[in-house]
Amino acid sequence: MTEKRVVRRFRRMWLAAGVLFIITLLFSYWWMGPEPPRRIIIATGEPEGAYAEIGAEFQRRLQKMGMRVELHASQGSVENVQLLLDKKVNVALVQAGVYSLFADKDKDERLRGLVAIQAEPVWVFYRGAPVQHLGEFRDRRRKIAVGQKNSGTAVHALALLRANGIDGTNADIVNLTMSEAAKQLKNGSIDVGFFVSSARNHLVDELLRCPNVRVLGFGRQLAYTRRFPYLTPVILGEGVVDLEKDIPPQDLKMFATSTLLLCRDDFHPQAVEQVLIAARRMHPQTPLVANDQTYPTLQGMDVTVHDTAQAYMLSGESLATKWLPYWGVWLLFKIQILLLPFLLVWLPFFRILPFVYRTRVNWLLRSHYAALRAIEDRIEKTTSAEVLQQQIKELDNLRALMDKVSRKIPTHLQINVYQWRLHVSHVRAEAADRLWRIRVEQGQAAEAAVS
Repeated sequence: MTEKRVVRRFRRMWLAAGVLFIITLLFSYWWMGPEPPRRIIIATGEPEGAYAEIGAEFQRRLQKMGMRVELHASQGSVENVQLLLDKKVNVALVQAGVYSLFADKDKDERLRGLVAIQAEPVWVFYRGAPVQHLGEFRDRRRKIAVGQKNSGTAVHALALLRANGIDGTNADIVNLTMSEAAKQLKNGSIDVGFFVSSARNHLVDELLRCPNVRVLGFGRQLAYTRRFPYLTPVILGEGVVDLEKDIPPQDLKMFATSTLLLCRDDFHPQAVEQVLIAARRMHPQTPLVANDQTYPTLQGMDVTVHDTAQAYMLSGESLATKWLPYWGVWLLFKIQILLLPFLLVWLPFFRILPFVYRTRVNWLLRSHYAALRAIEDRIEKTTSAEVLQQQIKELDNLRALMDKVSRKIPTHLQINVYQWRLHVSHVRAEAADRLWRIRVEQGQAAEAAVS
């Protein structure tokens, strides 16, 4: 019964350690935060647009680094910001200046900027006689394409048109995709088309070479940059597009916005670093439109910059990211979660376990010594051979019980068991000697009675 109680106590000790481990593990998981994601979703843009190409490049590089990437096509920057707010994507390509439209929806400032990856010129292509300013399109009702409804192009185009007094009352404003707007400009179905894209975009290149289509050069650059801080003055140099055909025939003053990478404030820091590493390793071609800015950069960000992005752009990648692939970073995070419970629970537990086990063995020996002492006392007091024989039988049972227990005791503690067995043998030998003497005395008494 005593042995069973000891076993139960030992089991309770293991159970308590297990429960404590689970509690510490949950605390560690809460304290460390969520694990780095193995898969992310990037919102891009139109399937034929520049953002789709950028997204495909990010997908290729990040998957090579060990992160699974899905691309989410959209109508453009406005929809991409909404997708971020709705938690449907992790990262989004967004034009600078678009986030200001969502100030009311993002009152908690959950969105963060990662980096600006390239400049995107604002192109205004038109048909007809040359014009000097955007405001001249007010003279007669023009059909103006401003991009898709939820695109950054539409946001910038409508803002520029309003600043020049052009709206639905004096112009026919339509929403078209880039490819459809380029097609209708070439065939004369529309008069003006806004595009926000790289000069290397094949649609922009086609329009620059189209004889019936002109590109507007912006004057009053200082006034525009004061009204629209996210726009940067750039120049499309004479002959940059085609030296042989001298396209464009003179320097053109233009504006460019920036392509931003946005995420939510809970986007994991390790994933932020991976995206930024991919952005830094992307080697874009030399831009045709002159811009003094070097990309990627934090300049021109109109969204609060993510803390990890700020640290990365200033100091570079963390030690773990520098020396480990992404799957290694993910594994290291898992190990860190287990490290706290191990240090707080299992390490101390296994350090005291030998002491606890040794204490248990000593307790067993003490209890068996107590039993041995009790039997020895009874042996000394008894005068009956039958009772003495019963005491010897109890000694044998006690010896057998200890032999059974001793098989579970480590070798380095067996010395105490062997000492106890020597003492049992000594007590049994004395009991056997006493039994022999009692029987001899009883025999002599019987002979004397007979005679």
